[in-house]
Amino acid sequence: MMKKVMMMAALLALTTSSWAQNEETVVTPPAGLETEPYVAILTTTGGETYYQNVQVGIYNGTEAYFQGLAYNGVPESWAKGTISNIGPLNIISFPKTFLGSFSYLGAEYKYYLNETTFLYNEGVYSAPAGYSISGGIGAETYNTATLKKLVEKEATPAKPSLRFGPSLNGSTYMSFMTIPLIDTNGDPLVSDKLSYVFYYVKDDVQQELTFTKDKYKKLTEDMTEIPYNFTDKWDIDNYEIWMNQGEGVLKTWTKLGLQSIYRGLDVEHRSEIDWFDMDAYWKGGSGIEDVKSDNGAKANVFYDLRGQRVDKPTKGLYIVNGRKVIVK
Repeated sequence: MMKKVMMMAALLALTTSSWAQNEETVVTPPAGLETEPYVAILTTTGGETYYQNVQVGIYNGTEAYFQGLAYNGVPESWAKGTISNIGPLNIISFPKTFLGSFSYLGAEYKYYLNETTFLYNEGVYSAPAGYSISGGIGAETYNTATLKKLVEKEATPAKPSLRFGPSLNGSTYMSFMTIPLIDTNGDPLVSDKLSYVFYYVKDDVQQELTFTKDKYKKLTEDMTEIPYNFTDKWDIDNYEIWMNQGEGVLKTWTKLGLQSIYRGLDVEHRSEIDWFDMDAYWKGGSGIEDVKSDNGAKANVFYDLRGQRVDKPTKGLYIVNGRKVIVK
């Protein structure tokens, strides 16, 4: 999604080897390492929940390699941990690790996984103290982190969440989504089997929303159901969609809805629909730019690049009242 700032620049080429005190080189997994897919369920201090695909590989029973702990900037990076055993638990200790660099507007931003520990028990990896990614734009801190192994099965996807608000330039509109990669029991889902659809209500009639080639220039065909992993690298990905229908059309909708669809073992199940009250939004009742402080003035409300509200922003790039803001 090229309009998302973090995706505007290409990833720099990453060098090899592991972290050392006086050098910054990225981790490369050993040749022939076999990995298994997991879903990371991550929560922040503000109570938001994120979902990320992570690959986990164990080498010689003494080393653990995790790929995908960093979302922003260097999502393909690896981290190497050392495995030790205490009773029934495996303890994986990760030192501070250089994850790589991201180039944006002529500046180079470096990313690090800070020292952290994961526990392994009964097929689940968990970080009791969470973990953090520092440096770069969009640094990440997670209070809790749980990695669950992917096993395809028939399942009903968890209910997604939907917000609607102004775009970065303030002149157009976007839908910000959280589409959980878990089912209603909290078990992980195979992302290739997950998709989503939008609905809108106009004149009291509920209809599916089709994203058309004339409004979305990067599409090669009209789309109603969108695969979870799909991006047109411009207007659409699984965290946000630019609403190119035009303000006049959008103002005729009284509700906007989002629903997940999962086809595990080729059996379709649909989530509950999350509805956003468009009528209230246009009347000034909700939305990014309508949040007020206690004295009635417009508050500075921070959202990260996934459209999630951030109560205590750290260094990075955020959306504040519809505008780009860099917190230094």
